[in-house]
Amino acid sequence: MKKAKGEVKIYGLASVQHFLKNRKDQTIRAYLIKEKMLEFSNFLKWCAQTKRAYHLVTDEELTKITSSNHHEGVCVLAREQKVQSERDFLLRAANGMVDGSKPLVFLDKTANPHNIGTIMRSMAHFDLPYLLLCKEALPKLGGSLTRVSKGGSEYIQVIAIEDPPKFFEKLFTFGFHSYALAVKAKKSVYKTTWRPKAVFFFGHEVLGLSKEIAAIAQTKLTIPGSGLIDSLNVSVSCGVVFSSWASQRSSHE
Repeated sequence: MKKAKGEVKIYGLASVQHFLKNRKDQTIRAYLIKEKMLEFSNFLKWCAQTKRAYHLVTDEELTKITSSNHHEGVCVLAREQKVQSERDFLLRAANGMVDGSKPLVFLDKTANPHNIGTIMRSMAHFDLPYLLLCKEALPKLGGSLTRVSKGGSEYIQVIAIEDPPKFFEKLFTFGFHSYALAVKAKKSVYKTTWRPKAVFFFGHEVLGLSKEIAAIAQTKLTIPGSGLIDSLNVSVSCGVVFSSWASQRSSHE
């Protein structure tokens, strides 16, 4: 199956179901195995009514189409979600159009789609809608990323950051405050009072935070542990920080 620019494959039951709930009109065509016809009967009727093609295929054919054994019997070729530019986001922030009660999440050159998808799933769970990604490492918002997110990607606005240090220098003038995880930091995430307009900095899977981002981090935190290993996987670290923030928020409600 050939894809044009701006098209992605969305597969896996949860990912397809959340896509249809939020962006069904961006369907181009669909592929599914016979056993899934009843479950997606309303969608197939809609495809026929709106002249979107759908194809019944075998499990083996769908594996080839998706390049994955984890398609769960259904795949939709769709328009890729729109990514917001850093300029547009800063304009929104300057005009008070960014909800400061929900932290922003910045991944410093993280490129692994499985990690990003898992982080998006956690973000959706904790209702954190803004994900800042380096434009140079921006992944396709489809395929394994959306599958691993279990539909969470449909609730996240991705912002492509071209020059992170300059972007955050400007963002901080609007009252935002950054928190960065650092292995050698002394302050625990569990003993932190999270400020409004928080920005969470998370480093690369292997390299950690870049020197430029570490230099502008306003508060550095650590996740205390046994010390037997150097650090947690970035998606696990995100989950711990999100949970700590959500727990503190709920205690004040």
